[in-house]
Amino acid sequence: MRCICQALELLFLQRIDLIVHLACRELPLPVIGVRLLRTEAGTRVEMSKTEYREKDCQAMLTFVAQMQRFLLHRSRFRRCRSEETPTIPRLTVIEFIVVRLNRVIRHCLQSRRSISIKRYQLHSLHLLRLLLSQGIPLYREQGRVLAHCLGLLLHEPEDRVTRILSRYQFYFEFNYAKRIFHLDNNRDPAPYLREFHWPMQHAYKEYIDADNNSRVLVTIHMGDFAGAFSVISSLANDNRGAISLRRELEEEDGATFRFPDRISHRVLRHGQNNSVEIVNALRRGNHTLAVLFDLKDDFGETVEVEFFGQRANFVKGPAELAIVGKADLYPFVTYEENGINCIDMEAVISTKPLSNESLPQAVKRITQQLVKLSEKWIRRNPEQWKYLSSMPAFFNNAAENMVARTGEDAVLPFTTRRE
Repeated sequence: MRCICQALELLFLQRIDLIVHLACRELPLPVIGVRLLRTEAGTRVEMSKTEYREKDCQAMLTFVAQMQRFLLHRSRFRRCRSEETPTIPRLTVIEFIVVRLNRVIRHCLQSRRSISIKRYQLHSLHLLRLLLSQGIPLYREQGRVLAHCLGLLLHEPEDRVTRILSRYQFYFEFNYAKRIFHLDNNRDPAPYLREFHWPMQHAYKEYIDADNNSRVLVTIHMGDFAGAFSVISSLANDNRGAISLRRELEEEDGATFRFPDRISHRVLRHGQNNSVEIVNALRRGNHTLAVLFDLKDDFGETVEVEFFGQRANFVKGPAELAIVGKADLYPFVTYEENGINCIDMEAVISTKPLSNESLPQAVKRITQQLVKLSEKWIRRNPEQWKYLSSMPAFFNNAAENMVARTGEDAVLPFTTRRE
């Protein structure tokens, strides 16, 4: 099954992501336990199981053959005269160039060049790709629909949202390049981490020095959160334990961030029934759990909260683990300003339930507090939030209702759904 999924990923790399996701809506994945993920390196096919039946493999092989016919018509640059795939645009010369440009960008992301050089190269490549992409009609149309939806959510004019989205694509990839840098064991991250601007650093260290209780560091996928986790954790005592979570069965960037080697660090997987282990560690004291909370149901059970004035679902795990583990929440956000990585800490959130408050009620209340913080952070730097382009997918049917207001049967780009 792994080889089949790898072959499918290679096939997807021959078209732009927007076309791939449009094709997958019309030709859904046939196997439960296989899903698509939009990543900075392109559309990935993730397996959530370790064993598959023979008929699953046969179904996936058939799917790959169908998808190949779906995406790559009989000839590359001629109009399709058949009715094979009437709703999937054919590969044009402009899209072919953009696909090749995406390969150059992926090579730049994964190279061992310095962060400053990558910034310059990615910025130049991003501007060139943005210019070329305007020659793809479907790209322009879907960009218009997304700008309309985000304009309604953010209460911003569509022209400003369009400018935000153009900058977003650069940060989406540039922040990924930073995470790759942190995972390179052959590099010394200390000089880079010392450049983080954190005005409250000394006040934070004084606050935690006399505190041996466990704590939960929480943030969202914004800026160089991997580097920020390392900077904050470096102030902890040498004997403090650390726990972080990673995506289930993800290998390429599974250890999303690292703590300094002097700290005992365990990396646990989402969805592996490790809640008891985490809670026990938190209750023992002198432990830090690092977690990102801007996640949907792909990462566990969710709770309904208000997000930008709409009902939305966010994972309840961070709040629930902190409450049951009797550890306070330490929310922070990191972002880039004038080329400098900045860290802002928020007030500590007590996880002690209120009088006569049940656990579900406490989880919802605290999750709502976190989501309100994320809303403030996103409003301030929307282009640096990783999930900006898939933001409508957080809401309960809100995305479909917003698209309906355009009066057209449009498909939101860059939304991934569990199959």
